Amino acid sequence: LETHPTLKDHRVGGAVVLAGAAYVEMALAAGREVHGSDSLELEELDIVAPVVFDSDHGRSTRCELQPREGFFRIFSRPRLSDEEWTLNASGRLFGVPCSAPASIAAGAFPNEPVDPADHYRLAKALELDYGPAFRSFAGGCRSGEVLDDLGVPQHGASAMTCRRR
Repeated sequence: LETHPTLKDHRVGGAVVLAGAAYVEMALAAGREVHGSDSLELEELDIVAPVVFDSDHGRSTRCELQPREGFFRIFSRPRLSDEEWTLNASGRLFGVPCSAPASIAAGAFPNEPVDPADHYRLAKALELDYGPAFRSFAGGCRSGEVLDDLGVPQHGASAMTCRRR
């Protein structure tokens, strides 16, 4: 934690844990190696046991990907140890052909705004403590259970959108 102090800004139930985006990045990196492409689709991600950090020990991680079926598993253990690997996350990742997203008629899905203050208040109630380094959600729209458009603060980043299938 001393070499990566921003990790301290991501806590669950008071414990410093690896952010969900890091699992996604590990899976995507493995997919790029196997498929030789950035055109990838993450179908599923299940965080079974979060990687928990303490100030005394680093963690080693390992990602295994079954190329044919697309299943991946992410493991960790204390750095430089011979302990058993702990399964932290699993999911499914596919290489997909690059194509333009299908257009959706305007108004086809009713949207309701998602306020950042409400998001962080609800997260806090669930003991998800996002410090300043992890407070990048700037609002969005929700259709049912799906977040359609996600905004990020404007420190050089543009707003991102999530395409609907």
